[in-house]
Amino acid sequence: MASNGLTKAVLSQKDPPDLSKDIKFLFNPENCTVKGGAKWTLEPTKAAKHSAPPHYGGAQNVNLSMSVLFDESLESSGDVSKYVEQLLDWTRPTPDTLQKGKVPAGPLLGFAWGSNKTFSDFQCVLTSVSAQYTMFRPDGTPTRAMVSLTLDQVPKDFKRQNPTSGAILGRSSRLVGDGDSLHSIAFQEYGDPTLWRALALFNGVDDPLRVPPGTSLLVPAPGEAQEIVKGEAE
Repeated sequence: MASNGLTKAVLSQKDPPDLSKDIKFLFNPENCTVKGGAKWTLEPTKAAKHSAPPHYGGAQNVNLSMSVLFDESLESSGDVSKYVEQLLDWTRPTPDTLQKGKVPAGPLLGFAWGSNKTFSDFQCVLTSVSAQYTMFRPDGTPTRAMVSLTLDQVPKDFKRQNPTSGAILGRSSRLVGDGDSLHSIAFQEYGDPTLWRALALFNGVDDPLRVPPGTSLLVPAPGEAQEIVKGEAE
């Protein structure tokens, strides 16, 4: 808790854990937007006056977007680029997942701000960073930036897995909804959009960009999906 009574928002790396990378916001977000939804599919019925009841295709991923000011203009050695570089680094795969035979995956993050249930413990991945530098020292070092972030929520029971391990559990199925892609479905099912290839191979999809709404997909278990991608790479 800050001395002026304000609780500072924090974005931290939870998995793999690394406290040295935590970012405690210098100023709390100026605005936050929470976006979510559900997928419904309307299927026309021949020789009927009305369409069939809509089919529920599942909840869409919740994301949290915000604008945050970073300002060190009053410090003699101020430099806000370190915050932007850390944020950008969180959008990239972690080094341990870039080893041969593994599936690249970014770190799991945690956004925490006060005790409100929406912001107190938001487990997520960072999917978008946009920084506008607005003030510089004479040598060109940026001292102020307005940064826009988008965080995609990840279920609390999701844990990053060793992509080379994991038992083959029960499979499931789902319908492709409007706006869906194999990448977005892979992220929703596994927390890893790079596993879209497993969905394509498992379902015999030749063109992953043309999977029409209403298509029924078989969804392999996480461990099985990872083995499918690994097997193709070998």
